[in-house]
Formats: sequence, C-alpha cells, structure tokens
Amino acid sequence: MVAYSSKDLSIDWLNRVLAEKFNNEILEYSTEVIGGGGGVLDELARLKRTYKIDNDAPPTIIAKFSAPVAAAREMAGGMLLYEMEYRFYEELVDEIPIQTPTCYYQSYSRETHEFVILMSDAKGEVADQVVH
Repeated sequence: MVAYSSKDLSIDWLNRVLAEKFNNEILEYSTEVIGGGGGVLDELARLKRTYKIDNDAPPTIIAKFSAPVAAAREMAGGMLLYEMEYRFYEELVDEIPIQTPTCYYQSYSRETHEFVILMSDAKGEVADQVVH
C-alpha cells in the first residue's frame, strides 16, 4: 500500500520507502499539515522524524499528497497536474539548471489520480492562496 494522504502514513511505510535512502531507521515521526488539506489541489505536510542513529539524515522532510477530496483530485488529474509533477522529478529534474527540492520518493496512480512525493524541506512558509 502507498500512503496517498497524511492519514495513511505509518512508521512501517516510511521506513520501507526511506530507510535505505538515509541509511537509517525512523523510530518515530510527527506530522504538521502546512498547506492544503481542504480539497484545493494538494495537501502538504512537514514530517519531523527521530532516527535510530545520529547521522546526516534530514530531521524534516515535506510530504506532498494529492487532494483529499475526490472531485478535486479528478479535476487535477484531468489536467495532468500530478502526472506532470511526477514526470518532472522522474525525467527532467537533473536536466534543468535551477535549484529544486530533492525527491526521496514518489508515486502516482493514473487510475485514481492519487499522488505522493517525499522531498527535502526548504524550511519556508506556504503562502495562503486566499490571502495572496
């Protein structure tokens, strides 16, 4: 099973997709939703992790999920938004000369338009789309 929302996250899943990348085991984590979640186009969460050993594994990463509301997910999927982001990290990120977050893991389902990407944390703030 792939965690396509912050509610689907688990220690087991995170270790299955990240432990080898960081040469470390995640012992615990907390999730802070930092954007979306109301069915706009995606949900963003900052994951703070505690590891088994002290190495250079990042203490936080960003998890970006498809919209939790099916109608919004269908709309974004119909416009290929999730697929384009997935393919950007899969095919193009190394070809462009701009700084981008490091992608640690991603998955996209064409059938359900569910999407997840785990990436490096830039430690910035997410702008409120209604206010800005």
